[in-house]
Amino acid sequence: MKYSRLVIAILITSSLACAKADKAPNESTSYGQEESTPTQSKILLELDVEALTLSEPGDELSITLADGSVYTLQIRQMEETMPGIVAISAYVNDQETGQATLILREGKLVGSVNMYSDGTSYELGFDEDSGSHYIIPINPDDRDVLPGGEPKIAPRGDQ
Repeated sequence: MKYSRLVIAILITSSLACAKADKAPNESTSYGQEESTPTQSKILLELDVEALTLSEPGDELSITLADGSVYTLQIRQMEETMPGIVAISAYVNDQETGQATLILREGKLVGSVNMYSDGTSYELGFDEDSGSHYIIPINPDDRDVLPGGEPKIAPRGDQ
């Protein structure tokens, strides 16, 4: 009996020691935090969030990038999906230039921007340290693209 208790105690101790050894010294156990990625070049932008909150479908809003480039968001749809959270769909300049899909919550805007005119995509976010909105180019190799096949052709009525 004493021997089996000793074996059980050794097994428990060794399993706890192995579990601690597997964990990195500075590894965080908190949930909901993303792993940090290498710093990408953030392009700061000026955006009047208050004007955006007062906008309605059909309204236009200007966005100015740090380099002086100005784009116009043409609001297509705005919907409060949950209390305090607004989903926004907008064209960038016009429907041939690009489209933005955004979420507004507590004065902070996040989302994605696809520029059809040059085939680039951007992630839009809010930097807590500077208190500014920014965009980051998305690497085309990091995008999820489903493999495709030949398009289906619908049969015509005369066949």
